[in-house]
Amino acid sequence: MNTRSTAVSNPVGQQFRFWGRNTNTSSPGQYKAKADDFVGSFYAVLNRWRSETKFLSDPAKIALHPSYAALVENAEKVIPLIKMELSREPSHLIWVLEDHFGTDPYSPGDEGNVAKQTNRWLSYLDANG
Repeated sequence: MNTRSTAVSNPVGQQFRFWGRNTNTSSPGQYKAKADDFVGSFYAVLNRWRSETKFLSDPAKIALHPSYAALVENAEKVIPLIKMELSREPSHLIWVLEDHFGTDPYSPGDEGNVAKQTNRWLSYLDANG
């Protein structure tokens, strides 16, 4: 059961202009973004979210941070990076996956066990591409 707000919004209207936009307009071809294009941006947003919420205990306040909204909105583009981070260390990045995909692949008995939830998400992502 999700104890935080699942409504993901950007309460301060902050946009992360470096995600999902091709600023090179002189190119005549179509540009398809790849996860590698977002590595620096992903870590900048992730590090900001972590540093500005590390002393918060309220899951709703953590999830209302503008960086969290940016992570959820752009999760599809950086799934490999999220997987790599979760493989290194279980974390609340699982919330980003829950809110992005609208599901949680673990049983109610796993609630509160971030390590177990992380393992379930890694298995889910491997099984579902």
